Amino acid sequence: FFDADNRSCVLILASTRESARQIEAEAIKFGKLLNITVISAIGGLSREEQGFVHCLGRQIVISTSSRLIDVLENRYLPL
Repeated sequence: FFDADNRSCVLILASTRESARQIEAEAIKFGKLLNITVISAIGGLSREEQGFVHCLGRQIVISTSSRLIDVLENRYLPL
């Protein structure tokens, strides 16, 4: 699931925070079985609360559009 630079390979864009949370919950369930790591980037929580320092090395990133822009502009997530 990683590319040569150890960057995330799957980006799931959700329309709302609620749908992002639901997608994250399901991705975590399946990810545990397959040893796949997941992180969500959604509004409503600070970057620190969401643990963006841990974005690097996550295989699946789930985000809302506004938070994705923020994460990319602040270089928390290289694509």
